[in-house]
Amino acid sequence: MIKFKYAFKLPESGEKPFTYTIDIDEDEITLIDNDPTGPEWTKLENYKCQNCPLKVEENEFCPVAKNLFNTVEYFKNAPSFEKAEVYVETPERTYYKNTSLQDGLFSIFGVIMATSGCPPLDFLRPMARFHLPFSTLEETMIRSSSMKKLKK
Repeated sequence: MIKFKYAFKLPESGEKPFTYTIDIDEDEITLIDNDPTGPEWTKLENYKCQNCPLKVEENEFCPVAKNLFNTVEYFKNAPSFEKAEVYVETPERTYYKNTSLQDGLFSIFGVIMATSGCPPLDFLRPMARFHLPFSTLEETMIRSSSMKKLKK
């Protein structure tokens, strides 16, 4: 199992840090989902993406929406520009960045979305094994194009 542990501390809020652990199956590079349910808004029949090949009859929930739910719910009232201290523990190292909340959320959303089982995002799944929190656009482009080449 691969673990990524995120901790968000919002100094201005005075609340305790929000921590979230992402467990990924090492062989399949897929999110280990221990909760088969989600709130109503995460159901596949609600706002299904145009290019989504999943069938409502076979998949009750959008895998991405269901897996993002806890993080979205926690930060739903926080301004995206709020300052945050974000710590990320990966199997190889620990990352820290004093940044905006949205920058930290981009990082956690990226790994969750890539490993959730969404068919259109499946090409990103191999990148999750070597997740690079806070990567720049250039780093992401190089990594994704490299993974595409390796997959052939």
